[in-house]
Amino acid sequence: MEEKVKLELVKINTIASDLRNKISNGSIKFPYSEAFPLGCCGAASRLLESKLKKEGFENVRYVNHWRGGKSHAWVEYKDYIIDITADQFEGEENERIIIKEKDKSDFHKQFKPDIF
Repeated sequence: MEEKVKLELVKINTIASDLRNKISNGSIKFPYSEAFPLGCCGAASRLLESKLKKEGFENVRYVNHWRGGKSHAWVEYKDYIIDITADQFEGEENERIIIKEKDKSDFHKQFKPDIF
């Protein structure tokens, strides 16, 4: 991994950690945020997407995919997944904040786009 990408990921982790902490402690509120991270992936990921764009990250993308009738949302930047709510899924070995290359996250590979 090149040094520029490493520095970007450190900055992204700092932004994601700060956002997650503010949601967890009630400084940032939105519908259902009192149960964070349960049911908050969409709103939290949209907030993260917005914050990253404000910090100058281009090509940040909100993603919402499905697994077994349930959806999950996260943010993608370049070839990375940034997920601040994956720990809402019981039985998954998910960290509070996931920043991984897309092809290295077995958890996220389980979710597929909704195709009609």
